[in-house]
Amino acid sequence: AVMLNFTLFFFNLVPAPPLDGGWIVQRFIPYRYRPQFEQYAVYGPFVVMALVMISPLRVIFTWPAQQLLGLVYGLFGAIAGIG
Repeated sequence: AVMLNFTLFFFNLVPAPPLDGGWIVQRFIPYRYRPQFEQYAVYGPFVVMALVMISPLRVIFTWPAQQLLGLVYGLFGAIAGIG
């Protein structure tokens, strides 16, 4: 469950407009570039579908999730070793 949660965390940060990462990127784009970003935003759902359906791209989300999971489990092991 923890691995799935971390994977979804990194997936949601993809800067495609239907995801939260798209909203974050939009906040940092200067106003003069907003029309170009809105043109790109139309293709955002297709980018998300490609990331989901093309299995080799899954590494983009699973590798950082595995690294974070190792850090968290290591932290719990360190805390358990103290007590």
